[in-house]
Amino acid sequence: MPVVHDANRIIGFHRWDDRGEFFIVGSLANAAYESGYWLSSRRLGDANWQEIFNTDSDRYGGSNVGNAGRTLRAERGALNIVLPACGVVVFRRK
Repeated sequence: MPVVHDANRIIGFHRWDDRGEFFIVGSLANAAYESGYWLSSRRLGDANWQEIFNTDSDRYGGSNVGNAGRTLRAERGALNIVLPACGVVVFRRK
């Protein structure tokens, strides 16, 4: 089941395959959530999630707003992440 926050223009969803578990978060907001955005999903559990892709990376000509490839800790299904404006970040469960 996806995470959808219409007012904030955020969507997140969980995917998995034989390489691992992934949580993909997209923001269609015109401003970045540089102070962090709290996502809640039972799929996040109590686990570590590493950012493995950010469409706003300077590699792709972006402003580099994101989590800098850090591993973040979800607690009770809640994770605080930095989201770029009009971008997508992908996390892999560690």
